[in-house]
Amino acid sequence: MSKIILGCFKSKIIGNNRGQGLTEYITLLVLVSLAAVGVTQGLGKSVKGAIKKARNRIDTQIVFKDKDSVGE
Repeated sequence: MSKIILGCFKSKIIGNNRGQGLTEYITLLVLVSLAAVGVTQGLGKSVKGAIKKARNRIDTQIVFKDKDSVGE
């Protein structure tokens, strides 16, 4: 009896693959999205560091004159 039930259950699982393509597509879409988020976060940190470094360089290299000494 259990062999019959198991056989019916197995044939329904193996024989029913109507949504397989859509499921694979969604799984792939989720994986690509997660990878894109990770890359974007890593790239964002890198760009933020480069901008901070450039800003610090500019701040140390630019010398502003006092308002009093402009006409002299």
